Amino acid sequence: MNRPFPWLNYAGAAVVALGLTTSTQAASYSYDWNNGFAAGGAVPDANTTGWSDTRTLAGISESLIEDVNVTLNLSGGWNGDLYAYLVHGSGFSVLLNRVGRTAGDGFGSGDAGMNVTLDDSAANGDIHLHGAGNILGGAAWAADGRGLYGIVDDDRISYLAYVPLAGTKVERLTEGRRTLADLSMASDGSIAMLGGNAKQAPEVELFKAGQLQRLSHQNDDWFAGIQLGRTEDFSSTSADGTEVHGL
Repeated sequence: MNRPFPWLNYAGAAVVALGLTTSTQAASYSYDWNNGFAAGGAVPDANTTGWSDTRTLAGISESLIEDVNVTLNLSGGWNGDLYAYLVHGSGFSVLLNRVGRTAGDGFGSGDAGMNVTLDDSAANGDIHLHGAGNILGGAAWAADGRGLYGIVDDDRISYLAYVPLAGTKVERLTEGRRTLADLSMASDGSIAMLGGNAKQAPEVELFKAGQLQRLSHQNDDWFAGIQLGRTEDFSSTSADGTEVHGL
């Protein structure tokens, strides 16, 4: 089976943080890899051997692991190719399981890269599901890997939403009659996007700490010199009986 884009390359970093204890003390370890990946991180297409890169944790003297966190920061490539896991003795824990791959889609998600932290205390298991509902305008993983942020288009308006991987309920994060597009998430979880409405051309807006604020004012001077017409909703019925909404 061939992916639409063969010989895709990955660039990225992997960070493993461990919290360990003995009967008398606690210690933490952090391991960080950002280079030296096998074959330069190139995943060959139509190759049953595939590609793999294995890293070994050494220098750990404690016997009890209380907490494990793994951060994957990847760019490029094809997310549906990736399968990641941890092994210790007979233990085997899957972290990333070919995102978006289903019985009807052998390629999986064609998104390029991700920046997620996987925590052994998280409730939702590995990352496998991809997308939900009618999310448009791109989507971004939440920092904890438990859900997706995206822009939802819903009957003449759009809004920022969060969809947990554990279910299909869409949590609406922004209100008001407006259009949103071109979502981009920062490492601190804040989200930048283009936002506009009937009286404002798209400008850069920032969603942070539950609030949406406008950052750019590129079109203010131009709008100050014109008078806009009034915009109204309308509805009509097509020849086949379908109700159509518009502005």
